[in-house]
Amino acid sequence: GQVLHVEARLSPLDPARGYRFWIEAADPGRRIKSAEVEVPQRSNPEKWKPTEAQQWCASLRIPELQKVVVQYCMDGSTLLALQDEDLKSLGLAAPFLLRRYRAAVEAI
Repeated sequence: GQVLHVEARLSPLDPARGYRFWIEAADPGRRIKSAEVEVPQRSNPEKWKPTEAQQWCASLRIPELQKVVVQYCMDGSTLLALQDEDLKSLGLAAPFLLRRYRAAVEAI
């Protein structure tokens, strides 16, 4: 099978807005559409609804965190208030995952 690799940079994006993206590729006789990717607004993450918090967690590639955010229906303010002890009790014991989470929160 043929592997298609696509990379895109979209800028500047307004942090006050959420976005929905997908990629379409076409060659003679067929069109391919990727899954949609949603990016929540980033200017007020404490106002994220649970679905926006889940989208952000999905982008971090920390499945343990994404699972508990869905399970407990966490919103943005709850997600941002998590401390290391909370994260560890929720199953994020690996130090590199804790660092990834902290770096992502600081980058918002």
